[in-house]
Amino acid sequence: MKNKIIWTLLAVVLIVSSCDTNEWPVSNIKLVPIFKVTSVVGVTGNPTGTVAPYALEIYKEKALLIEYTTASLMSPLTTSAYVDGSTDSSYNLNFKASILSKTALKQDTILNRRYELIADKVTNSGTLKVVKYNNQDSVVTNFTIKVMEDSVYN
Repeated sequence: MKNKIIWTLLAVVLIVSSCDTNEWPVSNIKLVPIFKVTSVVGVTGNPTGTVAPYALEIYKEKALLIEYTTASLMSPLTTSAYVDGSTDSSYNLNFKASILSKTALKQDTILNRRYELIADKVTNSGTLKVVKYNNQDSVVTNFTIKVMEDSVYN
């Protein structure tokens, strides 16, 4: 019995002494400001077959738009020509977004969109106009939305 205790203590000492003291690298993740768009509902008169996104996250300081098709399924889009004309009483955002996609023939293509968001800061209610460009055609869709300022880790 005494030998088992000695061997066990010796094994524990060897295991503890063989451990490295490596440190975890410092993460560069930080909180970044976004506009969070929720309660997206299509307006009467929109083209048939248009589906409202579940939610949007519009990054203020990064060329990024996250479009949620469901609560857990999202697509990242690259933004450009971002203009924030918001005032103390209203949100007013305009920007373009593009996403890399595949055609029916499995060729890479870029789908372009233009977003115009106008909302009241008191009620957080407003409208979102999305113009999707497919070749020479464009499809305009209007949505009623709720928008608020938020921060996410990125």
